Amino acid sequence: MKLRTPATLIALLALVLFAAAAAHAAQPFTFVMPTPKGLSMGSMDALLKDVGKAIKNKTNIDVNVVNKEYTYLENPIADVLADMNAGKTDLAMVFAIDYVTYASKNKINAVPLFAIQMFGRPTYDVCFFTRKEDNIKSAADLKGKIWGGVKSKNARYLMHLDGVDKPMAGFFSKLVYLPEENVVNLLDALLDKKIDVFTVPNYQVNMTRSTNKKYSQVADISCHEYEHNWFIVYNKDTMSKDQANKIRDAFLGAHKDAQFAQFRFLLTAVKGRFMAMDVKNLKNTVKIVKYLDKYDWDEEERAFIKKNFKK
Repeated sequence: MKLRTPATLIALLALVLFAAAAAHAAQPFTFVMPTPKGLSMGSMDALLKDVGKAIKNKTNIDVNVVNKEYTYLENPIADVLADMNAGKTDLAMVFAIDYVTYASKNKINAVPLFAIQMFGRPTYDVCFFTRKEDNIKSAADLKGKIWGGVKSKNARYLMHLDGVDKPMAGFFSKLVYLPEENVVNLLDALLDKKIDVFTVPNYQVNMTRSTNKKYSQVADISCHEYEHNWFIVYNKDTMSKDQANKIRDAFLGAHKDAQFAQFRFLLTAVKGRFMAMDVKNLKNTVKIVKYLDKYDWDEEERAFIKKNFKK
């Protein structure tokens, strides 16, 4: 067999690479959006399909947006990031604590791209929500009270900052399992005195307060910055930076673009918009992940969920 000249080999290699790139480009990118099972937002699959159409119209990039439902017993972000490492996923929405936790222990192909800003901030606070009439001032005043909710580690974080480092079950008189997808259920349980306190991101309550004046009876206690708002990552091994940036730029203008009307309700409710991702804003998230490594808050939360979760 004749030896090929360098020029011929280069041309052949270029042809092979072009064919491989063209084959990949012919396939739509996969964009995974984790959503809590039971979240009431109409037809989530139809909504996400429309998002894919909007991306195509704005960027000429084919994207198949997939709804990944999860329950409280699952960690969807770890699964999504593992799929990215395996080349099965190209874009995904992630939650900051889960992303930082995974990245601290694993090789990662997922690069932060853009995020959502809520109420003018890239991060959100968590608070103890109590009845104003109870005159609660700090975590210490909650000893012996009834806590309601699912995710207890944010309560442990606030307790820690207030100088209370005790297990939930040993500090509160009772822990009531209340799903958190619909914060109205938590607010009503609080005002009906079925529970005395719950702990959720403050934007959930802020979105709801204006809907009913009775919720003005609810007080925010010991509010502190928690994690970064959810953000979008792209797979640096399956997408070019140029492609990712085109999709990012399309979302940055979504708040004033009729083609992204699917997000208008969400963005209006949280007075938000999509924003470029700045990893410096992950500072407090990183601090919380270090606390989770040091203490047993995650394990305590999982045990509580396993004991009470019903399929």
